[in-house]
Amino acid sequence: MKKWINLSILLLLYKIYIELFEVSELPTIVSMTHIQAMVIIDVVLKLILHPGFFYIINAGCLMYVLIRIGKETDENEKMKYTKDLSSLTVLLIGFVLFPYVSELVHNLT
Repeated sequence: MKKWINLSILLLLYKIYIELFEVSELPTIVSMTHIQAMVIIDVVLKLILHPGFFYIINAGCLMYVLIRIGKETDENEKMKYTKDLSSLTVLLIGFVLFPYVSELVHNLT
């Protein structure tokens, strides 16, 4: 579960980078190497870095944690999953709200 939370954190940091520096598009591997066969890698990277991917991963992790909390009988294990659930919820809220906070900061400066 920690791997998925770490992936969510990386995607959130990517989203913060995109919003703060107003990057419209990252350079592609094809333009850097001039090898047309790298188009497949570019497509896969664009899919992974798409905001919808973050929502799908986060929703899947949330469902998994909720199912595990329901099945678990040991209180210590339930506490561990509850911490994971709160981390994922904070990440999801941060990912949704950050564009608005970024726009507010840009308007104030």
